[in-house]
Formats: sequence, structure tokens, C-alpha cells
Amino acid sequence: MTMSLYEIGYFDNDFRTVAKEKNPTIRADENRDWLKKRLFSIISVRIIITIVLFIFLFNRSDSHQQILLSVLIAILIAGFYFHNTLRSRCNVVTYFIIVTARYLIPAVAATDSIYYQSMIPFMIFIFPLLRTVEHACKDKYSFPAIKKIVRNPDVFRVKWYIALTFILVIVYFLSANSIILNFVALSTYFLIYRAATLYVSKSTRILRTKHQSYNWDKDEK
Repeated sequence: MTMSLYEIGYFDNDFRTVAKEKNPTIRADENRDWLKKRLFSIISVRIIITIVLFIFLFNRSDSHQQILLSVLIAILIAGFYFHNTLRSRCNVVTYFIIVTARYLIPAVAATDSIYYQSMIPFMIFIFPLLRTVEHACKDKYSFPAIKKIVRNPDVFRVKWYIALTFILVIVYFLSANSIILNFVALSTYFLIYRAATLYVSKSTRILRTKHQSYNWDKDEK
């Protein structure tokens, strides 16, 4: 459901937003004409999938889940519209909104509402906020201070999860909440994964795919 909405947002960007840009990022360039002819059908199918899955989840959820799911889906749709319409530093905010909604929707659907108070902040810190900080490093936003802090996104992610895991461990010992312990385990998993990825890329000299809009080359050390 979430990915169907995400794909609609991408289509909106590729066929509406790019018309207003001087140097647009064109996806599926080779199949563009084929997609354009079938765009209405493709989007319609994804809308139907979204509606069917939403009804299914809605009927299986409690009232808190129903309200939050409805709000998050509305936020995701509105977020994508403004993200594809605005062309300024405001896109950092809209990016944070759509990424957060993307990760919260399945988490909210799969989690009992009694855990939302701790789960939602954790879900925001575990990836959406991190990814937004990295997104803000794009040259077009002109945030040199943020880019100077991040420098190397692979190393920055390891540092981020070290800090997050450390904070969660402290919170766990202060609260003795078993839910926080689950968050510690998940954060530790992300830390190990990112550390291993960094190690492999450095030791085998595998170069990470670098998007030209970030221009990391002169800043990575």
C-alpha cells in the first residue's frame, strides 16, 4: 500500500514536476513514452491496490490505529504533492514528511496502539531523520554546515547508530522498560549492518554509487 502511493508520487515527479525543472532527474528514460501512454492505467491500478489494502487494514485495526493510519496516508499524499510542487529548501521538510510517513504506516499497521508512544519516536530516529540529514546535503539546498558534519555518509551512519544505541541503553537502564530493550536490539542490528558495510567497502575498495546531486567526492575522507 505504502509503496503504491510512493510509486504514484514518483510518477507525479517524473511526468509533472520535471516539466518545471531546468536540470531534471529523469527515471525510466528508455520506457518513458511507453509509460506516458499507459500512465492513467498504471496509476489507477495503484490507487485500487491502496484502497483495497487500506480497507483490509482498517477493518482489522483498533480505533487508534484507524485514525493514525488515515492521518499518515493523508500526510503522505499531501507531502508528495508539496514535495513535487515546491522547489526550495522546503523540500528538506517535505522529504522528511514523506519518508517518515512511509516507515510509520507499516509500523503502525503492525503494532498495537499501546506501544505508539515509544515506537513512533524510535521509528523516526532509526532512519527517516538520518536520511533527511543526508538529503539536506544535496548541493541545491546549500547547507554547507550540515554537509561538513556528514562528510562521509557511510561513516556518518555508523556514528549515528552508535549514538542512538548508546542513548537507548541509557534510557533502558533508567526506565527498565522491556520495549526499549527491543529498540536497543534493533538499533544494534543497524549499527552492526552499517559497520560491516563500511568495513567491506573500505577493505575491498568497493565504491559506493554516488548521486551527482550530492557531490560527495571532495568531502569524503
